[in-house]
Amino acid sequence: ADISQDAQDNLLISAAAGKDVSLTAAHFFVNGVDILSALANLTSENAKLRAELDCVKGLVPGSDQCGAGGLTTASTTTPTTTTTTTTTTTTTTTTTTAAAIDCSAFAGQASGIYTLASGKQVYCDFSTASQSSWLLAATFEQPRNQQLNTFPAATYANYFSSGPTWIGGVSDGAPLSPEPVDDNNWHIRSMNWSSVLTTGRQYRLRQRFFRGVTSKSVLFDVAYTFTYNGYTRQDDSSDGSTRAWTLTDRTVLADSTGIVWHTPVETVRFWLPFTANATGVLYTACFSYEYSAAGCDRYNAGARRYGNAGIMGAAQDNKDPAAPWAPNMYSSVAADIVNIHQAQAKYGLSKSTNTNVMFLAYYLAPI
Repeated sequence: ADISQDAQDNLLISAAAGKDVSLTAAHFFVNGVDILSALANLTSENAKLRAELDCVKGLVPGSDQCGAGGLTTASTTTPTTTTTTTTTTTTTTTTTTAAAIDCSAFAGQASGIYTLASGKQVYCDFSTASQSSWLLAATFEQPRNQQLNTFPAATYANYFSSGPTWIGGVSDGAPLSPEPVDDNNWHIRSMNWSSVLTTGRQYRLRQRFFRGVTSKSVLFDVAYTFTYNGYTRQDDSSDGSTRAWTLTDRTVLADSTGIVWHTPVETVRFWLPFTANATGVLYTACFSYEYSAAGCDRYNAGARRYGNAGIMGAAQDNKDPAAPWAPNMYSSVAADIVNIHQAQAKYGLSKSTNTNVMFLAYYLAPI
């Protein structure tokens, strides 16, 4: 180039400020393009020239090439991009936000599918007044006219009894709809919960379940506050205080069950799933509450205690504040994927009264 460094700097500064520039005493070539001559057409070529000048700014001294690939348009990072995603149940706009680690980055928008900064798609629910940014973390669908004695053994082995389990994202795929598929098949969908949780931070945990598809009956929707202790499986901690999440601030969002919930002053926990590799004293909801090495008859193959979880009280009284076995995997009898001790005719052993889909969902929201 035969233009001085000061002239280059002045040219770039003026172009960045959007001013008309006229320099005729010198020439500056990039890949055979005379940038300065082209400035005469700045009004019509403003966007193109600005990109070219951005490129010129990065030239290696003594080189007339704008990088190895020649003259190119400089790229910038923008905070959002928009695409359209279609699912089997919902057509929605998917927005990616660079800082998004959960649904709070999209608060104020419509419920639907969004993309986190990690590239993972999630379903965000903004429909409740009590919390603005629910992230759908897991869904469990029991098909109509089926109970857990028809649940596939291979699915139980893969998603519940070994490895990270469903709570670690081992499932049919991401939970991208709060509605049942209703295709006469079992569906287990979950994300890796730990990927959206930060140790020591407070969150809300929401448990929602119902029967039916279009017309939802016997619906219960409840939320609690907890502080994430860094664990999502009991296998990964030997300390009883971190093998469950302590829950407070119970908020019922909807209830058409007719169930009399047991809510005395007591410690309420979300007991975490464990696998066949777990050792020591374990939490389960056996008789509504148990903290024992027996793991509620964990070694009985028909009991299928691995990978179970739920919200339980603190007494063995067969009375629950929410669903304590959710998901429930007990397969020795025709049991349901949701089991409530004081209302098993509705949830637990509902075969004689229920011929519809049963659907369980968990949501997470930061505070």
